[in-house]
Amino acid sequence: MLEKNKKHILIAEDAVDLREALKAALESSGEYKVTAVGDGEAAIAAAFELRPDHVLLDIKMAKKTGDEVLQALRADAWGVTVGVTLLTAQADLDTVATAIAAGGVRTSYLTKGTTSLAQVLAHVRSQLEK
Repeated sequence: MLEKNKKHILIAEDAVDLREALKAALESSGEYKVTAVGDGEAAIAAAFELRPDHVLLDIKMAKKTGDEVLQALRADAWGVTVGVTLLTAQADLDTVATAIAAGGVRTSYLTKGTTSLAQVLAHVRSQLEK
């Protein structure tokens, strides 16, 4: 598949091992071009510069939280349309529900630690089909 035909995924995750594993899994599928960053400020900058097709966004990050990144995205005309999957280790479903409600219809979530890389890949595929 030519690079220009690949969907672009932005990963914003502060845990290096998980960030690299997600990047490798998505790239190895051959379907995606992937940019990975390690904090919220870098996520905002990369999102507005690159305009990815989907964002995998950790909720707990340095510099800006995932909630703050999501607010920044949703305040922009392009950012309202991009799909965002929140990655969370949070067992507090109220926190997740609040973030999803604030993020609007194009927002979903996956729980870290209980979701396999194959499940993340399948989830991203399904979100891009919407």
